[in-house]
Amino acid sequence: VDYGSADFAVGPMRYELILDNVGNRTIRDLRRAVTPTGMVIMNGGGSPGRVIGAVGSVLRAAVVNLIVRQKITFLPTTQSRDDLIAVAELVEAGTLRPVIDRTYPLVDTAMGLRDVEAGHVPGKVVITVR
Repeated sequence: VDYGSADFAVGPMRYELILDNVGNRTIRDLRRAVTPTGMVIMNGGGSPGRVIGAVGSVLRAAVVNLIVRQKITFLPTTQSRDDLIAVAELVEAGTLRPVIDRTYPLVDTAMGLRDVEAGHVPGKVVITVR
């Protein structure tokens, strides 16, 4: 779903699975958009500006999982050396191509972080160090 042109959480459509890569929606919004037995997988921290960030999201998800049939889970955020080597090999082979939205010099890091926090970058933001 192109979140720039449509709001997946509004309207009658319900999904069996939502993978939230942006992290700017509430658990309530995400639950509303999945079927009664659907699953939400969160792949990001808490909403920008929240003091406890991802910890608050994890705690809320744990409570919701006790009450409803919908399942809310998080993608693991740890990487192993082997995982990183495998990804590097895919990039080198051209099988995996990272999408880079913008590149900022180190002095403009705050501007790049603001773009990411806004949740509207279609790719990664890269900070260059010279």
